[in-house]
Amino acid sequence: MSPLVSVIIPTYNCAKYIGRAIQSVINQHYRSFEIIVVDDGSMDDTSHVIGKLGDDIKYIYQKNQGPSAARNTGIRNANGGLIAFLDADDEWLPEKLAFQVEAIQENARIGIVSAQYGNVNDTVEQSRAGSHPHQCNFLSFNQLYVKNSLLTSSLLIRRECFDKVGLFDNSLKFGEDWEMWLRIANNYKICILSDILCKYQRNRQGSITSSYSTKNMRDWLAIIERYKEYSSNIHYRKSLSWYYFNYSYIESMNGNRHASLSMLSRSSKVWPFAIYNQAPVLFRWMRAVIRQFLNQESQTVKSK
Repeated sequence: MSPLVSVIIPTYNCAKYIGRAIQSVINQHYRSFEIIVVDDGSMDDTSHVIGKLGDDIKYIYQKNQGPSAARNTGIRNANGGLIAFLDADDEWLPEKLAFQVEAIQENARIGIVSAQYGNVNDTVEQSRAGSHPHQCNFLSFNQLYVKNSLLTSSLLIRRECFDKVGLFDNSLKFGEDWEMWLRIANNYKICILSDILCKYQRNRQGSITSSYSTKNMRDWLAIIERYKEYSSNIHYRKSLSWYYFNYSYIESMNGNRHASLSMLSRSSKVWPFAIYNQAPVLFRWMRAVIRQFLNQESQTVKSK
């Protein structure tokens, strides 16, 4: 029998972490899976590390093309009716697949099952026993359009979703995962389990997820405009506001205070109430940016 779940692990120069990621799949309580590692042109010891983990892992090497191409290669080579992605520096808790397979089989309209996640450096305890009923909260297209709250490593996806909406967009260098989830959300339901089932590596140097920079903002804006017609005007403005807010944060981290305040102003003009559920954190950051700006202006005046 073909495995029900195909676990796709794209990797690039991640020999230090990938053994831990693969072991977290091997440790799953749910056993009907295959592991596909797509090496996107690594120049480190990745192939050697994988070779020591056994012959059951399907290892595919390709020239460096980026995460979208690596995930697409994995999908094309997958045998399962369900697809799970795991970044090479993340890891799963042992009941991840068991909980998610049960949830996705309960409702044929669900295309994606996600879960809560923590940091790999944190001690994360299982939230409940496997016999307890799942608490599944549904994420709407508009909610996802405003802000991407899905971690790729936490997802289990029906293979038919990719047959229906296509593969990842290779032209996007940033936000390609968010764009895919929006395509799926426009056709299927997205369920988020209340359980913590995944741990991710926050801001690893060289990783895609740590590369917030102004060069990535073009793709972010392109995605917002691409799906504008599927959303309401209010959610379009909320999404733009979140985009400008993050742009402001990036500019402030780069020391560009005038550009940062300009983007912060745009965020407020587009949607003045775009504070969402992180109000205390966002307000503290706003105050810090404004305080930094005022202090620098004051110092400039004194130097004159």
